[in-house]
Amino acid sequence: MRTDSNPKKPFCARYWAGFILFLGFLTSAFTFKEDFSRYKEGSDASPTWMTSTVNWRVENGAMLNDDTGKSSLILDKSPYGRVLTLSATVTVKEKKVTGWKIAGITVYIDSGNFWHLALVEAPEDMKSRHFAELAQMLDGEWNTQGRLRMTEDMGFENFPWQYNRPYRLEIRLTEENIQGLIYDMQGNLLAKRAYSLKDGRAVKFGRVGLTNGGFLTEFDDVEVNIMREESYSPPKPIYPPYEGKGWSGVKAKAKGFFYTQEIEGVWWLIDPNGNAFYSVGTDHCNYNVHWAEKLGYAPYHRFVEEKYGSEEKWGGVSGRQAARLGFHIPWGEFLPWGEI
Repeated sequence: MRTDSNPKKPFCARYWAGFILFLGFLTSAFTFKEDFSRYKEGSDASPTWMTSTVNWRVENGAMLNDDTGKSSLILDKSPYGRVLTLSATVTVKEKKVTGWKIAGITVYIDSGNFWHLALVEAPEDMKSRHFAELAQMLDGEWNTQGRLRMTEDMGFENFPWQYNRPYRLEIRLTEENIQGLIYDMQGNLLAKRAYSLKDGRAVKFGRVGLTNGGFLTEFDDVEVNIMREESYSPPKPIYPPYEGKGWSGVKAKAKGFFYTQEIEGVWWLIDPNGNAFYSVGTDHCNYNVHWAEKLGYAPYHRFVEEKYGSEEKWGGVSGRQAARLGFHIPWGEFLPWGEI
């Protein structure tokens, strides 16, 4: 922890008293604190944390991310919690795209089911308006929190957060509701919003993590308390049958998945059928790249946005073009691969 930007947080006792009283008999089944000071420079903090992209890294004792699309860093050692608190210090440094951008914390089951509490910046054509949101993805559908009853609302709609100013974000999840709170570093409550979880279908448990997209953001001083765990095992993924041919000139054991093996002094990529496999993939293919600091926008993104009008249309064209060129592996950041 760097004491120059992370002062003590006197608001804890002041605002937690009522929450602790409400929880009553519950005691923490899992507690965790993280200031990222124990990792080497450039580390992704694994295996403690699980990243969804390669752009999460430790710098100067804090976790940074600058993904152009939304990505998450999940506490891999965390159990699924039904009653929990999660807080972290979030500092947005600069923007990386011209479209929607978010930075915050998340209670996460999978990419189709989660809550996030985030600082948000609207696209430039919407005057880059700043606000905060406590938003839900449910069964792959975004902004489904609107179907729930809002029980508290203070300052979220036009929350004037600022670049390079740290904020303390906190999620409180109970059996009855979910609450998002934003504080300054002196402990003053700046904004809050809450939804009842008793009135409809909702994400009511999850693991904890950080989330970012479109910003360069610094995260620090994560604190987790899980008072009630949820017994949950993610469903095993179902993969389509492998129909690739590979190269039978080199044979190995058919294991049903790709793996590497050294054969007669040469390392090979082996396909699920036990045949050698040559990988022809892309480094990346992304609708939002590349940000030009001098221009203040991403020229490629602006061009394809004008040409195709949406990421979905661009993705279909890009995916089919990659297939025609003979690319068959979506290495790296290849967003439209599912359109092929």
